[in-house]
Amino acid sequence: MLKNPFEDPVQRRRIIGYGFVVAMVLAPFLGLLVGRGVGLLVMALALGASSFVAFDLLPTIPAERRTRVKRLGILCLALAGLCLIAAILFW
Repeated sequence: MLKNPFEDPVQRRRIIGYGFVVAMVLAPFLGLLVGRGVGLLVMALALGASSFVAFDLLPTIPAERRTRVKRLGILCLALAGLCLIAAILFW
């Protein structure tokens, strides 16, 4: 029987991290080939995935680094929101 890879937190972070890398690599090419709106939408998804990983890691990292990781997660969410707004405008 197949196991759900999202049950294990390490596997979940790894799969989402791979998706982040693929989306970051594909976003500029999709922007050139299809349009700026599509590239910005893919970039927003990648930034959302990176913020998910940052917030998912918060309970497991040392206390002195939590504020920095939380700030980076918030920054990624803000940039994802800006990319979504720009994608709507450029669509």
